[in-house]
Amino acid sequence: MERLVFEWNKSKDKANSKKHGVTYEEARTAFYDEYAIQYYDPEHSDIEARFLLLGMSFKLNTLVVCHCF
Repeated sequence: MERLVFEWNKSKDKANSKKHGVTYEEARTAFYDEYAIQYYDPEHSDIEARFLLLGMSFKLNTLVVCHCF
């Protein structure tokens, strides 16, 4: 597997953590779940291709992570 590099806005990380109780640091661990499932999200892909990842975090939380490459 290629090494994954993550970029995110720190203020958005704080807002998401407060709203959803999950930091980006935890959310990124779902990408290493070998059983994770990724879906293309055409509804939110106007400007760039967006995806939804359903996976388990290292804290054993089931997460839906919205992302783009």
